[in-house]
Amino acid sequence: MTIDLRPAADIAREVFGAAGSLGAVPAREWLHTELAGDFVFLSLPEAERETAGRDAPLAGLGDTHRVFAVSGAGDAWLIDEEGHVSFLDHDRGADAVPQNMGVGFAGWLQMADVIAQFETADDVRLAPAVRGLLNAICDGLAERFPYSLEA
Repeated sequence: MTIDLRPAADIAREVFGAAGSLGAVPAREWLHTELAGDFVFLSLPEAERETAGRDAPLAGLGDTHRVFAVSGAGDAWLIDEEGHVSFLDHDRGADAVPQNMGVGFAGWLQMADVIAQFETADDVRLAPAVRGLLNAICDGLAERFPYSLEA
């Protein structure tokens, strides 16, 4: 099996039924969707509740960042006013700060899609290819990726 890097607009069209161009931020009408185990996109009401309910005072939630997706482990994916995506590690508790992933929403969609394909393949031997694809999305993304590919 091969893992492919697909255009973000194609992923958005397939997953959300999005038509036209892909914006810098998620569309308000998109619904809760699990793209991969650690990439669960939240509907707008869910995202608002998640942003308000997180105890991470250093993260600027509601001010500079808002939650738009969560992981299966309780971590959060944030987006800022400029469309930059960050990761918030729930294990850090109240001391958690956003870790900039170096991608926008389109890059996050591609990252989620690559990881979904990797999960479906269920073959750890593909981890080097996945790291290469993450770095094709954004240089250094494989090093910033918050989860182990070998687990």
